[in-house]
Amino acid sequence: MDLTARYRKALRQADFGRLDAAEATLREVLAAGPGATTRVRALVVLGDLLCGTGRVAEALPLLEEALAGPVEDDLLDVELDRARALLAHHG
Repeated sequence: MDLTARYRKALRQADFGRLDAAEATLREVLAAGPGATTRVRALVVLGDLLCGTGRVAEALPLLEEALAGPVEDDLLDVELDRARALLAHHG
């Protein structure tokens, strides 16, 4: 399964309330290595999930990493805005 498919699987798991499974799948995506767009999305979604479950200290480095890289894809605007909002609220 490619990274994009794994990322989409994690979103479905989260939508169905399977947060532990979503977290595990997102961590698989991140462990698989680069894939700039999908990696940034996975970082933000995992960061958001961790914030939502009270694990802010784990989430902040992920959100910071998502914002740190040079992003050349304007399709990530929503995700990057979410990362900024979460950092502003919890950072």
